[in-house]
Amino acid sequence: MAGPSPSLPWVVVDGAEREVQAVSSFLRDRLLSDVSPLTCRSYAFDLLRWSRVLWLLDVGWEQATEAETAAMVGGYGLLGTRSGNVTAWAGFQLGR
Repeated sequence: MAGPSPSLPWVVVDGAEREVQAVSSFLRDRLLSDVSPLTCRSYAFDLLRWSRVLWLLDVGWEQATEAETAAMVGGYGLLGTRSGNVTAWAGFQLGR
């Protein structure tokens, strides 16, 4: 969603509409290194996908390991899409 200021034009929010601070911090760092706002928007969407996967797998940002990364990448390959339905993917990963 649109951010609160030009210094943070995009934010990722959780299911309760709270800003995901780890993502905002990363995006602010990118903007300070003179990355295009559109690049930050792309990063925000990628991190939103990653956050949704972690939420669905009930894994905290700091607890994520290579296993979650491999599961996400593998899930995309099995569904044949990079931007597919994360809920369908997570259901597949969880055996639902």
